[in-house]
Amino acid sequence: MGLDIGLTKISHDLIDRCVSSFCPVCLKVIRTHILQEDGKVFMEKQCDAHGKFREIYWFEASLYKKIYKIFGGKQFSRRIRIRAERLPF
Repeated sequence: MGLDIGLTKISHDLIDRCVSSFCPVCLKVIRTHILQEDGKVFMEKQCDAHGKFREIYWFEASLYKKIYKIFGGKQFSRRIRIRAERLPF
């Protein structure tokens, strides 16, 4: 889903990452902030042409942290995306 641009802070208390992703309208590559709030993980995106978008990325922050720990770093989003592309729906 995105490429990690190197700004990552994941601890037991907080998820705070900056990655690149796509504007859901024009598909332009934009900077995306992944953050934890109320036990969920959100993506906040800002496109110059289409404004701000906020969506739930993971429903369980604790699960996100476990999966991130297994796959880790720059390969995390790529591996999840590749597996998602193989789903039949």
